[in-house]
Parts: sequence; C-alpha cells; structure tokens
Amino acid sequence: MNHFRITYKDGGTFYTETNQTLAEFIAYLTQFGNFYVEENLVTGKETRREYAKIEIVPQNQINRLRSHHLTKESKMSKNFKYVDLKIELDDDPINPVKEYDLAGTMCFFHRRMELGHSHAFAEDLTPEDEDGYQDYYEDSPSGFAQWMKDNEKNILAIPVYAYEHGGITIKAGGKRPSWDSFDSGQLGYIYITYDNIVKEWGKRGKRISKAKLAKAEACLIAEVNDYDDYLTSNCHGYTITDKETGEELDSCWGFLGNEKYCREEAESSAEYYEKEKTEQVNCILARLDAVSL
Repeated sequence: MNHFRITYKDGGTFYTETNQTLAEFIAYLTQFGNFYVEENLVTGKETRREYAKIEIVPQNQINRLRSHHLTKESKMSKNFKYVDLKIELDDDPINPVKEYDLAGTMCFFHRRMELGHSHAFAEDLTPEDEDGYQDYYEDSPSGFAQWMKDNEKNILAIPVYAYEHGGITIKAGGKRPSWDSFDSGQLGYIYITYDNIVKEWGKRGKRISKAKLAKAEACLIAEVNDYDDYLTSNCHGYTITDKETGEELDSCWGFLGNEKYCREEAESSAEYYEKEKTEQVNCILARLDAVSL
C-alpha cells in the first residue's frame, strides 16, 4: 500500500492511499484533467479541486504523522538505571463500541463504513395507524428520525458530526463543529433511553432530574470521544524491559485518549521493577562484601 500527498493549487493538501505506484496513480488521475475529486463519504457530496503536485509519502513520514499527538512530555519518560520504559502508539487499539458495555447507543449512517452500533431501532414497530396497521421503522436516516420523533419523551439523543479528510474524526454536541463544510456533516446520533438513565444513575421518580440528564449527556459525549480516539488511532501502550537481559518485565496496551494516564501507569510499574532490581543488586553486593571479609 502506497501513501500519496496531493497538494492543491489553493494551498490545501490531502492524503490518500492506494495499491498503485506513483506513475499509475498519476496516469489514473489524468483522465480527470488536473482535478482530484474528493467524495464526502458522510454526505456523498463530491468536490473537484485542481491539484498542483502529487508525491509519494515514505512510510516513516506516515508513522510520524500518525504519532503527531504524542507530546514531548510523553516521549521524555523518566530514566531508570536498571529498566527501560517505552511508550508507543497501540497499533491494534480497542474498539470501545465492541469491547465496552456503553451506556449510549451510537446510531450512525455512513455511505461506505460500518460505524457505531447496529441499528436496533429498526427492529421496533411503528405506532398503529388508523386501521391498526403496524410496520417496522425503515433502516435509514429518515426512519431513525421518525423513531426519535415517536419516542422523544423517552430518550436523550445527541447529534454526532464527522469530519473526513484522509481519515475520519467525530464529535458529539448540540452545535456543529466549525469544520470544512465540504468534508463534514452529521453522521447520526448517540442516544440513551430514560429507562437506562434510571438504571445507570438511580431510581426514577415522577421525572428525571436535570442533574441526572446532565450526567447522562456528559457520559454520552465522553463515549463518543473514546470512539473518536479509536477511529483516529489515539491509543497508547507501554513496555518495560530489563536493560541487562532485554527480558520484558511488563506491558499494557489499550490506553485510549491522552497518553498522560498511560505514562503515569507505566512509570508506576517501572518504579516497582526498578526498586525490585535495585534490591536484588544490593543483596548480591552485600554477599560479595561478606565473602571478601
């Protein structure tokens, strides 16, 4: 798989990947003139932009781009005498939608990617019409909108937006983020039923308090943030090895989000093994001193 950087005449850049060589990729694009067509996979809208240059991007540069969010602080972990500590990006991050029991349900509609949870709402029956007829909700944005309208008194739903430009990033909230309109749009919603709010945050009285709704909303937004970390590969892990033997003493992966927590856990573990190794060395030195006497 080769990675390419397309530089537009308006100064913008776009990264894409394909199995083609640079010559094959350029030959393919010549059929469109000097334009590269970007498709917003959320909305399906196409944008033609005139390009000035196409170049292949070496894998080492791609790796640096993917690790740009590692801060200087994280790279400068504590130095230890007997153990090595290494913090890295997790190249096989945990998918929180599949691996975690989330409070919210993410119902997303993307033209080419399967994102979020399955569309369970489509298994529900619509209200009876005048003739007593019921049907299932259509598995589509309009069908989900109708489902929300019919259940608006029993669910808390927050819109989720996506920005797609070589990769995809998502954000939840009532206000649409100030992203480029060509590459962004509403992806769907994350929602929770009032019954599940009660299960998560206490007994239900005549109504759910504003405090409980605020807790639920904060939780749903945090779950979308975790899923965004997964989609953007913002996940870390650490390994601790013995400097002398190279033996791996400890490792842990799957720290979604800011690497600060990963670093704290890693340094705590490294300090434990450093102390253990120091005690072993001191014990050996004490025995040698005893023999020499």
